[in-house]
Amino acid sequence: MATDTRIPVIILTGFLGSGKTTILAHVMEFIDPARTEIVINEYGSVGLDQYLIQQVKEETQVLKGGCVCCQLRSDLVAVLQQVANRIDSGEHIDRVIIETSGLADPAPIMFTIYTDPMLQNRFRIGGVITTVDATTHSPLGPHPEWVKQITSADWVIITKTDIADQQGVVMLGRQIRAMNPSATIFTAKNGHIEQEAEFLKDLLSANGRENLGLQNDLPSSVSDRRDSNSATASLSLRFAGSVNWSAFSVWLSMLLHAHGEHILRIKGLLDVGSAGPIVLNGVQHIVHPPIHLSEWPDEDTVSRLVIIVRGIDPDRILDSLHKFRRFIGAALVKV
Repeated sequence: MATDTRIPVIILTGFLGSGKTTILAHVMEFIDPARTEIVINEYGSVGLDQYLIQQVKEETQVLKGGCVCCQLRSDLVAVLQQVANRIDSGEHIDRVIIETSGLADPAPIMFTIYTDPMLQNRFRIGGVITTVDATTHSPLGPHPEWVKQITSADWVIITKTDIADQQGVVMLGRQIRAMNPSATIFTAKNGHIEQEAEFLKDLLSANGRENLGLQNDLPSSVSDRRDSNSATASLSLRFAGSVNWSAFSVWLSMLLHAHGEHILRIKGLLDVGSAGPIVLNGVQHIVHPPIHLSEWPDEDTVSRLVIIVRGIDPDRILDSLHKFRRFIGAALVKV
């Protein structure tokens, strides 16, 4: 597969006070600030975070006055249009990093990029990083924004582990894994990411998001994980045989039409009978344009799918898949 030449947009999100700006400043130590555009959204009339990273990036775009996801999408479009114009004028920009407010849901940012006619041709989602404060999220409460941030994540960074109860950190990691089994979890001490080489390799990889997560730690059959604190459940599915992509697309469209508000995340690699899989990636009701890889990312060439839901019994999704089995072609692997 040819490298996607669109500019990756990396979304950095996390609840209030979870250390997003500290992590951003640390990441900026390893990448060229001159070739990275930073957009920071502050909740309130006065933006402060840009001053905390000015030592690594002098010019920072600031969207003030609220959540970039629900109030300022037109401003975000304007900022990214300016970035595209600067690139057309000869400026070298490798990536855009958007740090959202602590109250933000990342999904509408993705929706904006994938639906705006200009943006969808110039930019792509490079991944979602969610920071979690180990000192304040143990045990976790069912705050809706927090749940959306976790289930949208490709990477979760548990911060402040140097001052947190270590047993609590372990329990927090387990809960995050139950909520989003496809995310890669890292820890951070004193604002520095442990296993940072692995994290940076994933973050800065050429095709980024389509290769993330699904080859790691998924079970070999149907699995149902439920988290009572957040009222979420995740299905980890594997299929035997090739999937009929047209039929699967119909099933997925019907699922989202009927239960879109309950579907928090869909992520999968599907064997459609070609040399490489189709990458499926969706957050809430937004399914990104499928990407066809030229080859599988590892030796495991079995179709696998993760579906994270809230407010719906995952058995209903399994039942619908079984009923659609003769059209999809591939069968769910038996336990």
